[in-house]
Amino acid sequence: MLNKIVALVVAFSCFVPVFAETIELKSGKEFTGKIIENNAQYVKIDYKGTPVTFFRDEIKTIDGKEPISITVKFDNPEMAIAFLKEQVKNEPHNYLAFDNLGLNLAFTGKLEEAVVNFKKAVEINPGFSQGYAHLGATYVSLQNPKEATPYLEKAVQLGDTDLRTFDSLAACYYFTGKIRESIPYFEKVLQGNPKNIKSQIAVARAYKDIGNKAKARENFLKLKELFKAQGDNIGIKTVDLELEEISE
Repeated sequence: MLNKIVALVVAFSCFVPVFAETIELKSGKEFTGKIIENNAQYVKIDYKGTPVTFFRDEIKTIDGKEPISITVKFDNPEMAIAFLKEQVKNEPHNYLAFDNLGLNLAFTGKLEEAVVNFKKAVEINPGFSQGYAHLGATYVSLQNPKEATPYLEKAVQLGDTDLRTFDSLAACYYFTGKIRESIPYFEKVLQGNPKNIKSQIAVARAYKDIGNKAKARENFLKLKELFKAQGDNIGIKTVDLELEEISE
């Protein structure tokens, strides 16, 4: 989730070369530059030689027109961090701004500072499932699965169905000794992505660890098929060794 923080994914976009226009944000700040992209999700301008993206639900006006309102993301995360720090100062109840700040901080490796901002986001909006998921993922990055677990559990409780959240929660359970609890979440990942080799390995070994040889065998055979599809002979031999061990 954290490695695509600044990337913008859109299905359709149109390139609209126009003369300089002024973007006014709800915060009162204004940016003037040439619009280089304009679509339903965002407006991107050339601001002093740097591409800057403004999401439409944070824009107030464009040259005095199109009243709308949102979060801004820069192509340069350091610029985003500076902007968002100013935004949360001016809008202390904007939980999305705190969350975006946390995401950009995490993207640049400032994990402890990211945690502070994610916590602020869920403090403002306790029902914000993504904020809990981001907190959990950041604690995973900090190699602290015990701390990550309750935040990931909360995200799932609030309805988060992101496969990455399931995967992170399963891994946290597994590495804190809650192997049985990890299995349903590894299986949820595989339901969404049957070719996920990492989760297939994990669920096969989890069943082996709890002594369920039948389910372990079933999942190792699925893993073997995935390795065959990739032409991974080393993986195939490794699975064969696991199967032999289960059969003993």
